[in-house]
Amino acid sequence: MPRNRRIALVDHPHVVIARGNNGDPVFFDERDYQAYLELVRELVREQLCVLYAWCLTKNAVRLVVAPRRIGLAQAVQRLHGSHARRINQRRGRTGHLFEGRFRSLIIPEVKLVEAVRWVHLWPVRDGRVRRAESWPWSSHRAYTARGDEWGDLVDAWRVLERYGATLPTAQRAFARFVEAGALDNDELPIEQVIAGVGGDRKFAESVLAEAGVVWRGRRRPALPTLARRVSLLMNVHVDDVTSAARQQDLVMARRLFATSAVRQAGRSVTEVADFLGRDKGQVSRLVQQGMSQMRTDEGFRTLLDAMRQRGAHAAPTAE
Repeated sequence: MPRNRRIALVDHPHVVIARGNNGDPVFFDERDYQAYLELVRELVREQLCVLYAWCLTKNAVRLVVAPRRIGLAQAVQRLHGSHARRINQRRGRTGHLFEGRFRSLIIPEVKLVEAVRWVHLWPVRDGRVRRAESWPWSSHRAYTARGDEWGDLVDAWRVLERYGATLPTAQRAFARFVEAGALDNDELPIEQVIAGVGGDRKFAESVLAEAGVVWRGRRRPALPTLARRVSLLMNVHVDDVTSAARQQDLVMARRLFATSAVRQAGRSVTEVADFLGRDKGQVSRLVQQGMSQMRTDEGFRTLLDAMRQRGAHAAPTAE
């Protein structure tokens, strides 16, 4: 089956997530982190991208980046291809370093601040450090202190200017803003409207228009229709899917429903939350759990595939 084409536009910010193949490391020591950042520096100096935020952990990468002059896929492939070749050569290994295609989400400019905070808080929310500035491999220090070694990688002022007229004032205010979200769940606070596009419907339509995509997609399945499909597959009563009951089979049914609705049918978290009578945080957790279970549980993956075959198709996307 052909892959969905990626929606990516030059000069628009994108959230990029890449993980190690099978969860394996993509960085093995300090030299690997530094070499990766030097590759990023080359892209920035050649004006092939504008970087707003980055964070590296042993087996994954998160970036907020706007491609320039070349497409997002080309920029990331150049970066990760060079990094993979170096790692393979150093460690005498072969094969893919990163897992499949990197994930990306094009976001509106007004959501840039939230995306940067999400990236900077990743090590805190993941339990690696207590404060964002304690993690050495992120751009947070470039936002909150002078003289950071990798400060030239990011266009920090594009974000900081919203927090004060002078750099010290803006840095302090931004640091408080980031710290205020430290105890929240590690969930990007930007809804995916259609596959690869975050924000709201108006922004998604403008992105499709700029990309030259004519909307010819199927009508998205109604949520009651998806609920009936889940009830048939899981052998539960359709009314119980939206009830407050917490039996194990009903929790699994809601997880299947939410994952199919958001990840396959292009429904927003807000729409699903309203239908289920739950808050958006609960629905986001259901989807996150469903995506995790899809990678490890063949039975759940089979159910999700059955939902897709019955018509829960993703919205069309474009490269």
